[in-house]
Amino acid sequence: MDLVCDKLHITQPCRTDKIMLCGGNFKGHEFVPAYIKTVRQRLKTLQLPHDKADYLVRNYGKQCNEILDLARTFPENSLIKAEALFTLQNEGAVHLEDFFIRRTGKLYFYPSEVPKEIDAVAEVFAKHNGWTKTMITREKKTVLNILKAATNFSQ
Repeated sequence: MDLVCDKLHITQPCRTDKIMLCGGNFKGHEFVPAYIKTVRQRLKTLQLPHDKADYLVRNYGKQCNEILDLARTFPENSLIKAEALFTLQNEGAVHLEDFFIRRTGKLYFYPSEVPKEIDAVAEVFAKHNGWTKTMITREKKTVLNILKAATNFSQ
């Protein structure tokens, strides 16, 4: 960063280390593991998969509590639907690829979860965005094509 500032003749000191990220209001990194334990316990209480605590905290910080609250609004206590709705309401997700690539990174880091979750996520996105069946099919096909390209290596 200093090199860029030098080349652009920017003399102001860097301030990015003082910008608080959403959900990142921890007093220090050493407090994160304890918070993960708290979220894990809350997931157990809600009868949701408690192995998702680390993922939720590392992706959403303290905002994961909002996702857990949303999960309770779905009849089946759906964590994935709650996560999808949260990204629609708070993070500017518009398309399924926004969710699976840019927001959660699941397409690249947890590719085996995408086919299992795509229908539930598409349902939430469709309801929120007023998609037709044709639009749902196109959105799902786009994500699955990207998944195929990312996971199938040929010579």
